[in-house]
Amino acid sequence: MNLKETVLVKDNHIKALLDVARLKKKQGKKNWVRYERKLAEIKKQLRGESKLIVEAENRKEIELALKSRADIILLDNMPPPGCGKR
Repeated sequence: MNLKETVLVKDNHIKALLDVARLKKKQGKKNWVRYERKLAEIKKQLRGESKLIVEAENRKEIELALKSRADIILLDNMPPPGCGKR
């Protein structure tokens, strides 16, 4: 796999698309919907020719990456289950 075959959506890309401060306060439901739609749009544009890789920092981002049918989800700064919070 090389960069030509993938699209990586990282946290800084998400921040550029959304009002992250409102997301973190859970007051930005519209932003989560916008994020989900944007991931789905990216996946559709790839037409199966490239893999969509999404970086996730919390459970909500994982759920949205799964809904968008991301091919790979990178868990950023998330401890393994049972290891406590970071």
